[in-house]
Amino acid sequence: MSKLRDEAWLQALIAQPEGERLERTAQFDFDGIRRKLGRTLCAFANDLSDTQTPGYFLIGVKDDKVGGGLSGYQYQDADVQKIVAWLNNPSQDDARQGTFIGPAMAFKVDSFLHPEGDVLLIEVPSSALCPHRFESQIWVRMGSITTRANALHEQYLIECKRRRTGLNADARACLEASLDDIDLSMFRAFRGLVDTEEVLEENQRSIKHQLAGLNLYDLHRDCPTVAGMVCFGHTGRDNQRKGLAHAASIVQFIRYAGLDKASPIKFHDAFALPMLVMRERLDALLKANMESTFTTEGMREVERQHYPFSALRELVNNAIAHRDYFLRGAIQINWFEKHVEILSPGGPVPPVTQENFGQYSEQRNPHISFVMFLLQMVERFGRGIALAQARLRQNGNPPAEFEFLGGTVLRVTVRSAV
Repeated sequence: MSKLRDEAWLQALIAQPEGERLERTAQFDFDGIRRKLGRTLCAFANDLSDTQTPGYFLIGVKDDKVGGGLSGYQYQDADVQKIVAWLNNPSQDDARQGTFIGPAMAFKVDSFLHPEGDVLLIEVPSSALCPHRFESQIWVRMGSITTRANALHEQYLIECKRRRTGLNADARACLEASLDDIDLSMFRAFRGLVDTEEVLEENQRSIKHQLAGLNLYDLHRDCPTVAGMVCFGHTGRDNQRKGLAHAASIVQFIRYAGLDKASPIKFHDAFALPMLVMRERLDALLKANMESTFTTEGMREVERQHYPFSALRELVNNAIAHRDYFLRGAIQINWFEKHVEILSPGGPVPPVTQENFGQYSEQRNPHISFVMFLLQMVERFGRGIALAQARLRQNGNPPAEFEFLGGTVLRVTVRSAV
């Protein structure tokens, strides 16, 4: 029996009929129940009725719509591992097919062992990051039925989000901006890239509601959010965007012909672009500066990359996803002969500190991160640094170094493998 619950609590839960905050299935067949599981957990997180109570998905309980009984399911640790891995770190196939819940939601997994059959319980609280999606669609619970949200449901969930939280930094309204400050052609191209044909065909909502469904527009104040301006905002001649701090939307790249900033500059660039174009520009820029050295190992010549592209790409994109857009200054990429520095305005987000950085993750900008995840620019939340470090290690580079300068700027230093 679980340490977190007692048997009486579980029996009372099992005795309840399926409803808005309760769903069950008799046996664990991950591939067989994944669609049901994803849609239901997504609906629990969205909490259409704004109950502010957890939703429970029970595995090992008879699916009979009324008070259920134990089905004889036998608990295995591997079952929990599959669920946790899928919810936290969806595979590339899941990302392509949309079979993941995004933005990432909070959840707990608990197990109850009983001679007549075990129970695996997944608890999902009402989310402040709604609306969540699964299969590129928003799901809600209507009684004991999980169904796709209509336009009115989506609008209501957006209002629920405002009530449930003081808003994440990137969900704040840019009152200086309007819909005219959003590059709608880029947004439509983004939707065409990440949404299924079925969703696009059924999408009859206004463009404001489409933006708001991704937390890129504040319907109440009738203006874009910080996330909307960062991801799809127009830039002026000076590369500035309305509602953001000076130079906050700029990425600055400088290639030095030496070991420090006193060295001659070989190349420099600075740009602020919609996220869809930013992805291509950054990838091309990093690839153009990649170098390798041939060394002799035994009787053969081996090519050694100075830096693994995937690691630098992850670290640069993480800087864009997690910087503080209310602080002045550009993201800086300084490329020296023996190391690369990435500087990003913004200190650690509590409860992250300089001491536990890299061991614990907290997102400053979950909605920007979600757009970047859909564009395959960043990994699932909390994995980016670990994966970058692993790729550096595989290439023979020292680990990336992380420092908070004055508590307001994060500097990441990556040293060459050669």
